[in-house]
Amino acid sequence: MNNTLIANSGTSIIFPKGTYKLDKTVVVPANTALFLYGSIFNQTGNIAMFRLEAGAKLFGGVFNGYTSSGFQYNNSGIVGDYCHNAIIRDGAFNGFGNTAIRLKHAKSLLIENCTSDRAVYAGIMLFSCENAVVRNNTISNVTIGVNNPKNCYGISLTRDETDDIIADPPCTNCKIQNNYIVNVAPWTGLDMHGGDYNVLDGNTIIDCASGISVAPTDNSANVKTWCANFNTITNNRIIRSSNTGIILNGINLDKPSICNTIKGNTLYKCGKQGFNYYGGITVCYTDETLVSSNILTFPYPNGIIFDYGNYGFVCNGNSVTNPEDMVITQPMAITCREGKNKGIITGNSCIGNSAATKTYDNYYGIYVQSGTENDVV
Repeated sequence: MNNTLIANSGTSIIFPKGTYKLDKTVVVPANTALFLYGSIFNQTGNIAMFRLEAGAKLFGGVFNGYTSSGFQYNNSGIVGDYCHNAIIRDGAFNGFGNTAIRLKHAKSLLIENCTSDRAVYAGIMLFSCENAVVRNNTISNVTIGVNNPKNCYGISLTRDETDDIIADPPCTNCKIQNNYIVNVAPWTGLDMHGGDYNVLDGNTIIDCASGISVAPTDNSANVKTWCANFNTITNNRIIRSSNTGIILNGINLDKPSICNTIKGNTLYKCGKQGFNYYGGITVCYTDETLVSSNILTFPYPNGIIFDYGNYGFVCNGNSVTNPEDMVITQPMAITCREGKNKGIITGNSCIGNSAATKTYDNYYGIYVQSGTENDVV
């Protein structure tokens, strides 16, 4: 198959329908379009099935991994390094021991209308990519796996954890839009480590430990070193997150996450019972964060939390209804739970009218911790 692709590189190739076994990686040459509709590929070893070069395009195809229980580093569906202008469309990926689609250092990517089921580590991962569009994909049933003690993701924007931010920059100017992510129960549906000027918009995320997580990226010593800045999290729908619906974290007071927007999202039953630092939306160590026009219903035990070290934030136009908990007796709709928060809380709707809410010792609509250097209007 590789010889055929090399002989016809730079052209459009319609691959014959059928079922095929792959024990070696297939390389799609630069500027070659491969049409795989009606073709099924079964992986027979610990390999990446297809590798894309710059300008390669892959349409259709069913890709079956040979494992869906244990983590295997090389066990992916499609990989690529510096595969600028690549397109992946209409692919179906099942049961990979790492990631269905894993691309690095690429510009102007398009990944759309694909499905990934039962990946052990992640559905789609982009490392140090720029101007990528990931839209209308369905990611389901991502697990940690017996050999992966860390974490797992539906879709992740990240970088290799090196000390060189120039060679391995965060993802920038990427758009993650209208994807459907369900059952990443151990970890995060939509993840960003570092990253600047990215847009996470219109995604539906169901039954994940955390719906959306925007966090710093580490260096080679696993020390948090670079924050995510100027990102937009809008119009997402997050249902039943068992830890936090949306979390935005910087590093510390000297290294905050700067100028991010969380707006127009809808969250239902997000948070963790019995833990007062969990809830629908949590923000920590940030500058100039906007949290606006979000709708939160039945968060546990808090709605919106400005945890510590948030400077110049604005929290307005949000609706928080019935924060509840079976353990915490003082749920809060909006709170500055710890100290060193400075910002504005205005024009929000905080409603606690369920039968459960009425049984608490105290229910707070807006609560600002006193004596902890908070300056909130």
